[in-house]
Amino acid sequence: MPAAAWLAERTTLLPDNPLNHVSDALIAHPFLVAGAFAAVAAAGWSVADLRIART
Repeated sequence: MPAAAWLAERTTLLPDNPLNHVSDALIAHPFLVAGAFAAVAAAGWSVADLRIART
């Protein structure tokens, strides 16, 4: 979807890329992004059904 918005902006179908705020926010807060990934990984690891049983 971000590529489609970029392409639409470059081909003048859209005056502005509507997803620019998202990429700017992600770049401005790298530790928040890393913390969110870590929280999702920890939550996924805590759910026993999602882990692969190693026997």
